[in-house]
Amino acid sequence: LSCGVCVRYLAFLWNLLFLLLGLLALAVGVWGLLAKGSLREDGLAPLGSDPMLLFVLVGLGATVTSLAGCLGALRSSPCLLLGCCGLGSYRDWEANPYFNCSAPGVQACSVPASCCLDPGQNGTVANVQCAFGVLRLGDVAASAVVHLGGCLAQLGAWLRGQAGGIAAGAAVLVLLEAAGVLMALKVLRDIRG
Repeated sequence: LSCGVCVRYLAFLWNLLFLLLGLLALAVGVWGLLAKGSLREDGLAPLGSDPMLLFVLVGLGATVTSLAGCLGALRSSPCLLLGCCGLGSYRDWEANPYFNCSAPGVQACSVPASCCLDPGQNGTVANVQCAFGVLRLGDVAASAVVHLGGCLAQLGAWLRGQAGGIAAGAAVLVLLEAAGVLMALKVLRDIRG
């Protein structure tokens, strides 16, 4: 097994761990909403005031992101490995106490290695120091080392590109749910009948 294959499977296992944690958070959130009666039949309780909604949203976000990471690692698909850095831009890492320029240590003024344009140095051993000191550079110099754009914009662009598929998937789910409702009504009518 080459080092690249090992790193790919390690990335898959890492994303799988967060996928499972995301599913756990999602399950806890849904369970909490159901146990509290926030999703009762006679109408929705004010979900904005329920902290369990945070579990649902965080779990859903972690699950979707980690699933994309798992698929990207296994299929070697770069579009699913989030070629971005930070939420809005690579400068978001200045707010992190471990990476900002006032932090002690070698990671001061740095961003994570996942932000690097080529963290694997052309398929060789991963260079975890590839982004050290990037926050001291200007945008032009930093663009030669790391992805400048944030992940939120890239995710939005990817979702817009997949809008047709997402709409088709949603339509199929609605049709399947409608078929289930019609079958339940038919069974109910037969029972009463």
